[in-house]
Amino acid sequence: MTRSEIPAVEQLAKLARLRIDRAEAERLRVRLEALLGHFEAIQTIDTEGVTASPYAVEMTAPVRSDLEVGDDGPDGRAIVAALAPEREGDEYRVPPVL
Repeated sequence: MTRSEIPAVEQLAKLARLRIDRAEAERLRVRLEALLGHFEAIQTIDTEGVTASPYAVEMTAPVRSDLEVGDDGPDGRAIVAALAPEREGDEYRVPPVL
């Protein structure tokens, strides 16, 4: 961003429904310029061969035995059907909620 781009900062402020004066626009322009500089530096990093991960460190969790696929299928329909008090075919009868 350059000094001539203060109107761009003011336009961003308008879109965000913020009221700023020229001095505040200049201060924000300097900060935005620094922020965009950081993004440019990050984009130069070679990430070839790096596997994307939502975590900062490798995380593994043991699989619980109740989450393993059993004889009743992966969704546990037989277990749920056995626990249901009343059934009509594949549907469960429940008391009305008013």
